[in-house]
Amino acid sequence: MAALEHYDRYLTELTRLEPDKREAHEPRRVIAVRQIEALRLSIPKLTLLLPPAVRATPSVSVDDEPVTAAMLGTELRLDPGMHRIEVKAPGHEPSRSTLELRQGQTRTVVLELGVPTAPPPPPDAGAADAGDAQRTWAYVVGAVGLVGLAVGAITGGLALGQKGIVRDNCSDHLCNTEGKSAADLGQTLADVSTISLIVGGSAFATGAVLWLTAPSGEIGGQGEGAMLRVGGTW
Repeated sequence: MAALEHYDRYLTELTRLEPDKREAHEPRRVIAVRQIEALRLSIPKLTLLLPPAVRATPSVSVDDEPVTAAMLGTELRLDPGMHRIEVKAPGHEPSRSTLELRQGQTRTVVLELGVPTAPPPPPDAGAADAGDAQRTWAYVVGAVGLVGLAVGAITGGLALGQKGIVRDNCSDHLCNTEGKSAADLGQTLADVSTISLIVGGSAFATGAVLWLTAPSGEIGGQGEGAMLRVGGTW
């Protein structure tokens, strides 16, 4: 990224020179343009998407650098290597994860919120009302957890299906177009599967705690909680 910014600054400075002085830099300008084209092909690109159910845009950062709402859904150019992603939203625990980008790789990640935080009961609510509210949250969070487990199972099966395509179209880490597409899709599916299964397990534990610690009341329930983070292996 630093090299690309250097060449971009050089070309910008050239535009400010007088035409006669600019001609003396023409050989260097050609080299800079070629280097920029080569660098743009090798720089990893990451697109972050919000899930459809999110009503308000959460606070998102990559490597502690804020990602604005306008940047979501667009390609972010990052250096190869590991990157930290954090998502914060009102009413949810922060969701933190790591993601590795290879040279020239293009990836799309659907961000998800952390575990919902149970709201405190009203100051004048009795023990029964507080218990009912907590069990209601257990139901809600549990439903999210079940969805996470189902998504994890389905996407895991789809990811395994892509492995066969990769085996048929790749050899010694070299792939044709179909093999490369299958590898990228398999990676994304595996990421979603791993994340969803983690979410489901965490959700189940959270829902169980909400249910077991709820004050006594006439209305009961059961549930799980949910948290989704970006990551996984395939």
